[in-house]
Amino acid sequence: MSEELAVFGFGSYFHGQQQYGDVDILIVHARSEAKSCEFAIRCKRHLLSCILDADITILSENEEQNISFIKKSGALYIGRVNEQNSGEGLNTIMEKIHQANARDIWKSSGQRET
Repeated sequence: MSEELAVFGFGSYFHGQQQYGDVDILIVHARSEAKSCEFAIRCKRHLLSCILDADITILSENEEQNISFIKKSGALYIGRVNEQNSGEGLNTIMEKIHQANARDIWKSSGQRET
């Protein structure tokens, strides 16, 4: 089974503020099993090595549902990464993160702006 995860952005950087202290990222992986956790940690390490001032939180889908982190933080969906195309997927994620403002992320992910 190929692992897959979703990446979200939250905080001032993703809400279009000119000044921000860090780039807050949430990685949500599918299961609490070791393989799923390890894939999420590999993706986190890669993003940390490429994004200056990144602050990355990892949650399983079950953990996220229990605490409603996405809703409470106003997190914006950036994209998905799967194990089979993780290099390409992470490059796409990084391109979206480095865009000028969060409105571009909303539009490119097909979600509505609020």
